[in-house]
Amino acid sequence: MLSYFTIISNLAVALSLTLALGWPSTKLGRYAASPASQTAVALYIVVVALVYNTVLRGLLLLAGWSWLADTLLHVVVPVLYVGYWLWFTPRRTLRWAQLGAWLVFPAAYLGYSLLRGPVAQWYPYPFLNVSTLGYAQVLRNSGVVLACFLLVGSGLIALNRALPLRYFNKQL
Repeated sequence: MLSYFTIISNLAVALSLTLALGWPSTKLGRYAASPASQTAVALYIVVVALVYNTVLRGLLLLAGWSWLADTLLHVVVPVLYVGYWLWFTPRRTLRWAQLGAWLVFPAAYLGYSLLRGPVAQWYPYPFLNVSTLGYAQVLRNSGVVLACFLLVGSGLIALNRALPLRYFNKQL
């Protein structure tokens, strides 16, 4: 399960909230509550929602508990975390240069998936499946996902910088 970006991103949401809210005075708690960390997690979980709901939804027919888990991971958690991000992230604290650092994790994930795929003979997502699509198509697909990361990340920075200081600005 840890080979899915969805699972890792949802774990990042849980870990960042646990540290920021449960241990706010510790070094890890302060790091998790920092605007850059909160925004990185928001970026990852929003891209999870976008990719799943535009590309992957409907590939599997789910019912019952599987449908509920799927909806929680791909819809509910992303919406709730964006609400948290809007409410608690201090305004005008993000810098454009931070976007590059936020892309390191997705790039590492892509590298891991492409290296592990041929060894395990399994890819976590159909758009990364080199054995059926070939490297050229997978690189094009990855470019589209990269564009999503860049657009969403830029949008989060722009929103953070544009909102009035008092708009949804509650501190923990």
